Amino acid sequence: MPIYLHHYAELFGFLVAVLCYKKLKSSAFVWFIPFLLLTFCSELLATYTAHVKELPNYPIYNFLTSVAFVFYIWFICLYIENKYVKRSFLPVVLLLLAAIAINIFIVNKNVFHRKTYILGCIIIILYCFFYLYEAIKKYDIDFRIEKQPVFWVVIGLLFFYLSGAGFFIFIHSFSKEFKEQFNDIIRWLSVFMYGCFSVAFILCPRRKMKY
Repeated sequence: MPIYLHHYAELFGFLVAVLCYKKLKSSAFVWFIPFLLLTFCSELLATYTAHVKELPNYPIYNFLTSVAFVFYIWFICLYIENKYVKRSFLPVVLLLLAAIAINIFIVNKNVFHRKTYILGCIIIILYCFFYLYEAIKKYDIDFRIEKQPVFWVVIGLLFFYLSGAGFFIFIHSFSKEFKEQFNDIIRWLSVFMYGCFSVAFILCPRRKMKY
């Protein structure tokens, strides 16, 4: 079974989070530990299913991407100050999950949920931009956004999901060769994202974060 670069990146991010547990335990960052473990195990299972069992692995990715959308939206909303945007978490997530369920079980069965994946990407991108908007407004000598752990999580998510959304929106316009090359691009973007997460874990203060 092949082990790809993004597998190592996921494992590295998980290990960094575990090593930083004492700093993470007082904040929502601690939930990255079980989430990254789930991600790593699911990715390995998906690779095993496709390359060893030679079976479709889209059910695993349908599940994993859905969990990731809920986790990331929840996490970002915790650090957004606008009360209306913060409260939007529950209705947005419920509507997204309903759309994913309809897409997976009724509209496009037996395939990866491309359309609702694009929708989830766009939602995460919007929340990321709103966090950055609030953070930039607060930027001064005493509040350096590049030293804020949440900033690094948001940057990693932005790069990864902007690329993912763009690819699936224009997938029918790409050649077969580019589609194959894009898998390598996604793996490198995964490495970047988990690298950003690792920076965030290291920057986490021991005290409970308010923003």
